[in-house]
Amino acid sequence: MNNVIAFPDVRKTKEQKSAKIVTDILYEVVNVMNLNGIDIHSEKCQNEMVGIIKITQAVVDSQLGIKNPLSKDVKKFGKILNRSKDGKTL
Repeated sequence: MNNVIAFPDVRKTKEQKSAKIVTDILYEVVNVMNLNGIDIHSEKCQNEMVGIIKITQAVVDSQLGIKNPLSKDVKKFGKILNRSKDGKTL
């Protein structure tokens, strides 16, 4: 059967899916910042965005079952932030 066309395997790995999700999320974040007058090209903004990028990657990886060294820290930080001053969960 010489007339059969082989299609490429389009299944994505979890890592590829994670990278796409993170890119889509951060595109929207940067776009909203830019639309609201924040200089997204400044060195200060770009340096501060590193944290958002790393945390977003850790959260997405965790949700997809991908090991990420920051996932534990993000979970701990989330628990801390979810507590009110009186120690009850918000």
